[in-house]
Amino acid sequence: MKCEFRIATCETGSLLVPYIIWGRLDQKEVNSMRKYEVMYILRPDLQEEATKANVERFSNVITEDGGEMEKVTEMGKKRLAYEIDDHREGFYVLMNFQSEPQAVNEMERLMKISDDVIRYLVVREDEK
Repeated sequence: MKCEFRIATCETGSLLVPYIIWGRLDQKEVNSMRKYEVMYILRPDLQEEATKANVERFSNVITEDGGEMEKVTEMGKKRLAYEIDDHREGFYVLMNFQSEPQAVNEMERLMKISDDVIRYLVVREDEK
């Protein structure tokens, strides 16, 4: 943005007033899409269909809000480091995606209220 100073005169004398000239900004386009990684653990006693439905549901939340899924890795059942809600193992899922923050907030909200999700962690990846 260019900013020029012009002299405006009044009865008492000269007054310096900023005069802003709006022009084209020479900046690259602002992109609010950020890279995220989320790992969540589903209950181990879920049927395979229910597990697939949960993975699809959380992926759809991102894509419906304009995000792009980069990779979804179903890591399978693994033993937990400590017992969570009387479960000793869980079904691990890792998702990498680009999205706007409101889509991530909606996904977190759904994970919080879902009884099928034992734990989750969302991390914003650094831009390089």
